[in-house]
Amino acid sequence: MIRFLVLFILVCVTAGSAFAGCAGKITNIKAQAPLSYSPFEPFNARQTLVVTVQNTGTLACRYQISVPPRFYPLQFGGKLSFSLSGTGVSEGASTPLALTTPALDPGKSTQLPVILTVFRGQATLSGEFATSVELDLTVVGTTAGNAPVDQGIVPLTCSVPPVFQINLAGSGHRTSVQFGNLETGQKASVVLQTRTNNDHRLEFESANRGFLTLREGSGAASTIPYTATLDGQPLALTAPTALNFSTAPGEATRRFTVTIGDTSGKLAGIYRDVITVAILSSM
Repeated sequence: MIRFLVLFILVCVTAGSAFAGCAGKITNIKAQAPLSYSPFEPFNARQTLVVTVQNTGTLACRYQISVPPRFYPLQFGGKLSFSLSGTGVSEGASTPLALTTPALDPGKSTQLPVILTVFRGQATLSGEFATSVELDLTVVGTTAGNAPVDQGIVPLTCSVPPVFQINLAGSGHRTSVQFGNLETGQKASVVLQTRTNNDHRLEFESANRGFLTLREGSGAASTIPYTATLDGQPLALTAPTALNFSTAPGEATRRFTVTIGDTSGKLAGIYRDVITVAILSSM
């Protein structure tokens, strides 16, 4: 009788047993500098976070730092978008964070720089914004879904200072409006451009209290009245005056118009006034 002997060799490997000696810990997370963001700057705001990882196990291991999907999209205050990435990542990249350490011997530590980038061009009110993200530390090579060996909650803050900027369209901060031969009812306009991220006011002040004056003249015959409006709203320039605005943060343009008053019976010559416009917080 011929007998066949069949041997069954059963092999059972528990998940992660090959990495049982790869314990690890996030020992420190430090921001190198406070984060400040201006929505009108032409570049992104950046901050470097330094994450220190230590091998607390008994084997040489590699680790990965990541942010769980539930924290995406990354935002301050639910509006101000930012990203976390490694060095060398192109500006504007917003892929999920995944940073890997070199192999660490037991007891050894390494530091991973994490770049926090707030993207330029986001219209945002001034203020202090805070959020937090979770950093997970996993062992490289473990099966998908394996629990992190350590976790850390990172509080993040971003300061957005108040911005109040004004200029004249196409001419910086100063311009001259030339009327030529003055005639009653003549009009001239300039466009004011503002950049703000909070409630603000525009203050107007006429050097001659709402009159064009002859440089070397005196009396009624050497002054010509004029009226002024901002987007059609009258401005009384006989004294300093202000208009308040409560608008969404961003850029705005407003038309300042001057209309010449009665020019009859005036002396010949060059008439002149200087109008100063300032932008300030209305708070």
